[in-house]
Amino acid sequence: MLKGEIFHGRDSGFRIHRLALDGLRGRPGGSDATALFVLLTDLHGHIPGKRFALDHEAMRTAGLIDLSLRSFRSARRMLEGAGLLQLVGKHRAGSHSQTFTLTRLRPGMADAENVLTLPRPAT
Repeated sequence: MLKGEIFHGRDSGFRIHRLALDGLRGRPGGSDATALFVLLTDLHGHIPGKRFALDHEAMRTAGLIDLSLRSFRSARRMLEGAGLLQLVGKHRAGSHSQTFTLTRLRPGMADAENVLTLPRPAT
């Protein structure tokens, strides 16, 4: 919550929806998926619908992640399966990487006072 303070650059916070974290918690590889989700939300979550490439090697080179390729792909698939990440552009060899966008969990619903959250089915 803002308290009349001015933030500049990296000296700021960002929101993470708890239902997103609940969907990843306790699953094998869930901590890798949570870390990737937090990173992607930090980098891209401020622009709804923003498209971005997920390139494991480029992200490792930039020092953004330290996941192995296998763990990275597993985390990405888990985010897709949980409905937190969506493929929006296919790979074209030599020209474009796959592009993704973060998806919102029930846009606007989390802030409604008269909406009861239903329990998630056991998986």
